[in-house]
Amino acid sequence: MKKNTLSLKGQTTGTIWASSSFLFIKLHHHTSSSTSTHHHPPPPSTITATVKYSVLTDPLNVLNTWNYSDESPCSWNGVVCQTFLNDIRVTGISLPDFELTASLPANLGLIEHLREVNLSNNSVNGTIPLSLYNATELESLDLSNNLISGEIYEFVGGWKSLRILNVSGNLLVGKLPVNLALLPNLMAVSLKGNYFFGEISGGFDSVKVLDLSSNFITGKLPEHFGGGDVEYFNISHNNISGEIPEEFANRLSTNATIDLSFNNLMGAILESSVFFNKTERSFARNPELFRKPEMKCGGGVL
Repeated sequence: MKKNTLSLKGQTTGTIWASSSFLFIKLHHHTSSSTSTHHHPPPPSTITATVKYSVLTDPLNVLNTWNYSDESPCSWNGVVCQTFLNDIRVTGISLPDFELTASLPANLGLIEHLREVNLSNNSVNGTIPLSLYNATELESLDLSNNLISGEIYEFVGGWKSLRILNVSGNLLVGKLPVNLALLPNLMAVSLKGNYFFGEISGGFDSVKVLDLSSNFITGKLPEHFGGGDVEYFNISHNNISGEIPEEFANRLSTNATIDLSFNNLMGAILESSVFFNKTERSFARNPELFRKPEMKCGGGVL
């Protein structure tokens, strides 16, 4: 199984870049989890402790440090903490690539200042808990390459702070939530390799990376899409139909990586700087989509 990495560590001052087979987010980190002898850590959080209760197998013994007699959970493997005034608070759970077999605890979203959840590349099952939709400070959610099922609900509208969402490589189903496209700070999204259906909504104004490949998405490419800074767009292996709207092309960066392959697009590929030097691979397996003879593709003429 391919690993699609979308990570967030602190404030974003870097750039986003991607290739057609994987995504990377390059982010610079300003740490804010330093402690002081004057701070008084809270007692271990009952909510944080439920994460361990939800784990069925831990072959690498990563949770051996989770000792409930500790004064603070901030010393536990995978628990992220930050300083708020005179208090140290749990702000994240980060346990990627640890071969954990677990389910998502129902009260995960009740961590008061939750900003990061990364349980990628494990065997985590169950549905996204409803409490997580109430985590208004959540900035990064990475559940990729697990066994997560169920839907992503329109409650995502509460994720006003969310910048990175990666749920690729799971068993998620249902319509693409319209409210996802309206989140004001969202920068990178990967829903790749699930069972989502429905149409792509207009919006995604702040998004730079969007991977919706390998789903069951239908309809046409949206005209009012993106804010002009989209650097990676992958809608391959779906059921998108119709012509490529000129307005859609105008919203993509000139050097954007684009993959529209394995769909049902039709008509002429626009004479746009976005498409001018893209290789045939970007448009492959759209039987009724064609390039005008005078347009060059990857240095040659189709």
